[in-house]
Amino acid sequence: MALQKRKRPRPRWLLPLAGVALILAGAGIAYQGIHREPPAVTHYKAGLLLAQEGKGAEARQEWMNAIHSDPKFAPAYRSLSELEAQQGQMLSAAETLASLQKADPQARHILCRQAEYLGMANRYETALDLAREAVRREPDCSDAHNALGMLLEKADDLKGAAAELQQAHQLAPNDEALALDYARVLTKAGHPDDALVIANKIATEPKPLFPVQTYYIMGWILGEYGRYGQHDLGTALSYLDRALHINPDHTASNEAMGQIYTQMGQDPVAISYLLHACRVGPVSLEGLRCLQGAYERQHDPTAEQARKAADILEKAQIPLYKRRNRFLTHPDDADNTVALAALESSVGNVDDAYLLVRQVLAQNPHHAGAQALLQKWTTGNQQH
Repeated sequence: MALQKRKRPRPRWLLPLAGVALILAGAGIAYQGIHREPPAVTHYKAGLLLAQEGKGAEARQEWMNAIHSDPKFAPAYRSLSELEAQQGQMLSAAETLASLQKADPQARHILCRQAEYLGMANRYETALDLAREAVRREPDCSDAHNALGMLLEKADDLKGAAAELQQAHQLAPNDEALALDYARVLTKAGHPDDALVIANKIATEPKPLFPVQTYYIMGWILGEYGRYGQHDLGTALSYLDRALHINPDHTASNEAMGQIYTQMGQDPVAISYLLHACRVGPVSLEGLRCLQGAYERQHDPTAEQARKAADILEKAQIPLYKRRNRFLTHPDDADNTVALAALESSVGNVDDAYLLVRQVLAQNPHHAGAQALLQKWTTGNQQH
């Protein structure tokens, strides 16, 4: 199953203006009317109005003006970072929060969101360090535990990930997005029945906040893991049908549909769902292998293309997860750290790759593998 980006009910920078006074009060600002409000407040409110009108560039400028007026005005930083994240600028969003932390070291709930954004930007090791620090500083922050849990999952530490997400869920039991993440990881960690209880509680609500993801999680668990060890393919298909009725292009639901139809021996139907999943989004390694098998049983030569695609993904993904897992448990293993740096670089995480190599060389300036990798990168940069 492909990893899903955590979805939130709505961007926090789209709060109605009626809530502005509460935000400002939470930031320690006494709001006393239009004639006495600080310039930062005026710019911030103007930015909220512009954001609600869909004018992101203008809203950004107003929030920048608010920050210029008062470098410690936290609401402007937070709204700006959420706008950047909504626009897919995860590194910029993280940098904006880093600026807030520098301006106001006492500001809360900064590291957790930085970790989340950097994780989405493929800055894995940096995000992991920030998430751990966020949990240490603010153990009562559900977002911190959630961020750490999601990052541990990317190192295939499913037990650790489930434990962090459990704490997050206990701290924020009404956060449906978090609960669905917890149910998904709990299932992968070997506890599908417990996960079904969590997901079913949301699925039986009259109007779940995230109906597509909710119905997908239910269908995926019932189809792939079953209930009390027994697969319930019919109920699984009904949940996935509901998800696809709302969003026909939901990648994970199409993939899960295809996998269920292969179990039912209906390869042509399975292929149609799996191909659509490939067209609309990144498919998991399991999905590609499922497509390969369906083609092979149909004696379709396209099976070779599916096999090559799966082989490429497996070569890139499995070693990376294994090296990350080893790095979590044995951070002093210099050879593994160098191998991890090479893999991170190969998937575009160049900044963290350099940091990993420098960590090794700081401990052992003569480490041959680290020196060779650094020389390789230096030579490559000079050639470009």
